[in-house]
Amino acid sequence: MTFIMSDDEVLSVAIAGVPKVAEFIAGVPMEHRSRALDAAEQSYLQTAHTLGYQDAEALQWVSAVMARLRLDESDYKLRMFVSPPTSPS
Repeated sequence: MTFIMSDDEVLSVAIAGVPKVAEFIAGVPMEHRSRALDAAEQSYLQTAHTLGYQDAEALQWVSAVMARLRLDESDYKLRMFVSPPTSPS
C-alpha cells in the first residue's frame, strides 16, 4: 500500500521541520550561514513548485517560512548564548 500525502500535509511537514533546520543553521559557522539559509530557501521553493504552486504563491509561502526560520534561528542562538551547553564531567 502506498501512502500519498496531500499538498497541505507536505507543507505542514515542511513547516514542522523549521525548528530543526533553524537549529542546524544556527550551528553552522558564521561564514557559511548565508549559504545555508540560501540552500534552505531554495529547498522550500522547490517543494512549493513541485506541489504545483506558481511563482507568486510559492514565493509568498517561502517568504513566510524563511521569516519563521530566521526568527527560530535567532532564538536558538540567543538561548545558546544565555545558556551554553555544558560538557559532561
